[in-house]
Amino acid sequence: MSKIFDKTVGLFSSHKDENKYSVYKLTKSNDIVILHYFTDDWSSSWIEDKETFEKFPQKYKVMSGGWYGDKGRWRSLKRIVREIKCEGVKEFTEQSYSGENSLTFNKKILASNIEVTVLSEKVGAIRFKCDTVSFTEHYQLLAFDNELDKFVDATHLFPGGLTFIGKL
Repeated sequence: MSKIFDKTVGLFSSHKDENKYSVYKLTKSNDIVILHYFTDDWSSSWIEDKETFEKFPQKYKVMSGGWYGDKGRWRSLKRIVREIKCEGVKEFTEQSYSGENSLTFNKKILASNIEVTVLSEKVGAIRFKCDTVSFTEHYQLLAFDNELDKFVDATHLFPGGLTFIGKL
């Protein structure tokens, strides 16, 4: 049995998962590889305080939003920074690469391993096989700050990722 995130994939099953994750760092120790990546996305930011809701688009980059009953929602630009742990790594190969960033997990029918392909401007083209793939507990959420014109750490402001609890 192979395990990709929370899904167990049996010997007679296949599974393919391709993402536009930007892998910026790879840590290898014995038969464990940690992939450090980020992904940018427009996602909901729920705000329960009307004054904070009105100030939010001046501070953070937003696409759209509105006030709904007792709370407001902005679609704001966020960057999620996470780690993926691959265990039981074997057949590790590296090549140079320039192009689009992607991360693919592929488990073929009758295969006992998961094939992992990393295409990244930062770490190159890397391929290996492993037994399991899982997210680590570590994550960071960044919001795009209009004034600073860059992403800033907002993990403490978005517990759970969606509800903004800060004051502006």
